[in-house]
Amino acid sequence: MSHALIRDLKKKATPVTQACRVLGVSRSGYYSAAQSRLAAPKVCAALQSRGLSIGRHRVRSLMRANQLRSVWRRKFIHTTDSK
Repeated sequence: MSHALIRDLKKKATPVTQACRVLGVSRSGYYSAAQSRLAAPKVCAALQSRGLSIGRHRVRSLMRANQLRSVWRRKFIHTTDSK
């Protein structure tokens, strides 16, 4: 419930850190829960493009059972100038 509320607050331009602090949810916990939601639709779409008829919720439960998660790539931020 609180993760859905944070997601709604995020759409209204409320910072995630502030929403997590108010609701008593760890920020890393919110992002790890969001990570599992993001992966299943992408995997489901890939399987459907290959001709397999499988639902998003089935993919999600299979991914959880096999401890599979999506990998987020960090954005490269150039922070220093050597010159």
